Amino acid sequence: MDAELVKRFWTKVSISEPNACWPWTGSKRGSNPKNLYGGVKIDGKTYQSHRVAFAIELGIELEQVPDLLRHTCDFGLCCNPNHLVPGTHIDNTQDRVIRGRSARPLGEKNPQAILSDSSVIDIRRLIRSGMKNKRIAEIYGVTPATISYIKTGKTWPHLIGE
Repeated sequence: MDAELVKRFWTKVSISEPNACWPWTGSKRGSNPKNLYGGVKIDGKTYQSHRVAFAIELGIELEQVPDLLRHTCDFGLCCNPNHLVPGTHIDNTQDRVIRGRSARPLGEKNPQAILSDSSVIDIRRLIRSGMKNKRIAEIYGVTPATISYIKTGKTWPHLIGE
């Protein structure tokens, strides 16, 4: 990354102690005040500021930054590279649940849930035993796609590892 761009980037970050959050002070993106991210325009394309900070810190191109970076501090405007870790959508969802930031009730607490938490734990046990999704779906009165989503963690991710 161009040295002048890097210098200009860091002027828009309020850097303090190494373990503190370093908020982005430039333009912000997002309509929800609780879910704001910094926006940085580079060569006509807008990037999230924390992604740029991560690329600078690692000395990599922006295209090499992992698809998802998690803020260990839960502060979207934070650009402290020490607070950024690569992860998956499942990791991000689990972070949200563990930290009590889930927008809607998960699992059996969700009024739209058909399965109970204990059923999903049993389904995961059956999946690990090698039983086919179709057979598990028949037992629990759901579709094979529902079983597949449970298997991949797309749904019920808060019970992964149970």
